[in-house]
Amino acid sequence: PDSIPPPHLLVQRQQNTMEQKAADISSSGQLFLKNIHPELYSDVALLLLFLGLILALHFVYYEVAMLKRPLERQLWPQLIIATFASSLIGVGFLFLYAWAGLYQ
Repeated sequence: PDSIPPPHLLVQRQQNTMEQKAADISSSGQLFLKNIHPELYSDVALLLLFLGLILALHFVYYEVAMLKRPLERQLWPQLIIATFASSLIGVGFLFLYAWAGLYQ
């Protein structure tokens, strides 16, 4: 009982450990960010995430549609769509995190 601090000290200790600092971004990530004005980060992030999500949904739709016709499946369109979708989503999250202040 003597080793447990009072509740108000627990809250203060939690607040001190929850402080977050902005992460430094790599030089390749800075190439994307310095070409676009910081006020547009949210718009660019939403656009890229939306386009990536559309492509990802198209990929899933194609996969489900090919369950009925497995002999008509093609590898290259799937790889191209998956690559573009993941790239758009990744760069979209980069701009989203920069807009949120996680990157300096």
